[in-house]
Amino acid sequence: MRASTSCATALAASVLLACSETATTAGASGGTLLIATGSDPEAVLPPLVHNSVGKQVIDALYLPIARTGDTITLIGDSGYAPGIAERWTWSTDSLSIAFHIDPRARWHDGQPVRAADVRSTLAIYRAPAIAADAVPALVGVDSVSTPDSLTFVAWFAHRSPTQFYDLVTNLIPIPAHVYANILPDSLAAAPAARAPIGSGKFRFGRWLPGQRVEVIADTAHWMGRPGLDRVAWLVVTDPTAQAAMLAAGEADMVEVLNDAAIASLAGDTAVHLVSKPSLAYTMAVFNLHDPRSPARPHPLFGNRDLRRALSMAIDRRQLVASVLDSLGAAMGSPWVSRIGLNDARLLPFDSAHASALLDTLGWRDTDGDGIRQQGTRALEFTITAPASSRGRRRSLEVMEPLFKAVGVRMKPDLVEPSVQGTAAEAGRFDVTLLGFNGDPNPNSVRQFWKTEQRKAGSNYGGYSNPLFDATIDSAVATFDPTAAHALFIRAGQILAEDAPAIWIYEAKTVLGIRARFRTAAMPAHAWWANLDRWEVDPARRIDRDRIGPRLPPS
Repeated sequence: MRASTSCATALAASVLLACSETATTAGASGGTLLIATGSDPEAVLPPLVHNSVGKQVIDALYLPIARTGDTITLIGDSGYAPGIAERWTWSTDSLSIAFHIDPRARWHDGQPVRAADVRSTLAIYRAPAIAADAVPALVGVDSVSTPDSLTFVAWFAHRSPTQFYDLVTNLIPIPAHVYANILPDSLAAAPAARAPIGSGKFRFGRWLPGQRVEVIADTAHWMGRPGLDRVAWLVVTDPTAQAAMLAAGEADMVEVLNDAAIASLAGDTAVHLVSKPSLAYTMAVFNLHDPRSPARPHPLFGNRDLRRALSMAIDRRQLVASVLDSLGAAMGSPWVSRIGLNDARLLPFDSAHASALLDTLGWRDTDGDGIRQQGTRALEFTITAPASSRGRRRSLEVMEPLFKAVGVRMKPDLVEPSVQGTAAEAGRFDVTLLGFNGDPNPNSVRQFWKTEQRKAGSNYGGYSNPLFDATIDSAVATFDPTAAHALFIRAGQILAEDAPAIWIYEAKTVLGIRARFRTAAMPAHAWWANLDRWEVDPARRIDRDRIGPRLPPS
């Protein structure tokens, strides 16, 4: 599908508008931001969050230990601002960092933030029943000690170039007096987890599952109140409906607009189209273990050469053209291109080589129906994807004939996002098509592919290669940037050649925002990073901007 003239014009306009993004200026606080988003958060408590919407909510509700700048520093602590901690001191051997909590820091129930809260939070994150996504990033943290109530010391098992970043961006403190006595296997269902007590500039308002999540301004916050009175995430799964709500003013923002929506909104002066870099990407993860008997290899995908053949059957460029048009790019390595590790090359599209490899594996079309068999077994499998995702539905439509061209039958399995997530975590799938909002740290690849993450984190397919483990560990621990880069490339190449997934495309993001909003900088890793600095132009407020920091009727 070629980009239409109107869409190309819209994209050009979006780039110009991105350059003229307005920083928050002084003015009376107030206003409501309604965000139309495609999915419900799985959770609103930091250790339990697994999706992007949940991350947006907890970043509004909770302060980190230290806050990143608009440009993330991965090595050292330059550019970080106070969060829960007002200052910190490194030991001479860099194996510990003493953080001094701001004595003004309070939880939303009025209790003071204390060092014991941080120590308790680490224990909650590491509980096997929690399976927090952040655990791989915190593997270098040995323990947290509390020499006094306002000081906690993070002790590291070894030095790492990214140890500060890994700690402060992944360990989000939660109050011990609320959560420490809840058993980990009961936490997700606990009332306190669904009405969280935070420390950020917004307080929790309400969560109506499948409908909306709302936060309201903490007007007495010790760092100053946010510019907005209220932010609500509205669950609207249809992209066309999202764009229509934005155009009608029923929503104030859509975080991912497709080509059709961009074209329809291009001439609307009440909406700003903002083009921004993204870390979002999509991959099809193979289950390397039998869903019915996880101790055994998957009857198909336990074979490395079969996975390689299937990966080479997929034309990523065709997928991007059909699914994202000008709003995406084919992935070239297991990392998105902004991370700069594209020298680790994925298997190329080569249907002839894929067919030849399947031949050598004994998969042949013996009955002339176009599908290969091995004995009585047909070469067929199911790919699970969320029915609410237009992009992933369309991806399956494009992938099906590409697989068919090499004699493989792919059967789509469209389900609700929560059903897909639960099945992925339990290993109940053949292939699952997943979308991720990536991390700017190349270390994050450990979360998906390290052996020890098969029962925790997001190594859903159960991939394990000791050589990859050792190489990525060496890359993470290496202080020489040139040597570290080479090790990351080698680790990525091992991963690409093993083909535990088909890395498909990375997205380019165009957001739609009602023009009455004054936004702040929106970094690539998180457009919402400075949401507390957004505000509404006082001269352009509408009724919902004038009700103050309280919840309106449902």
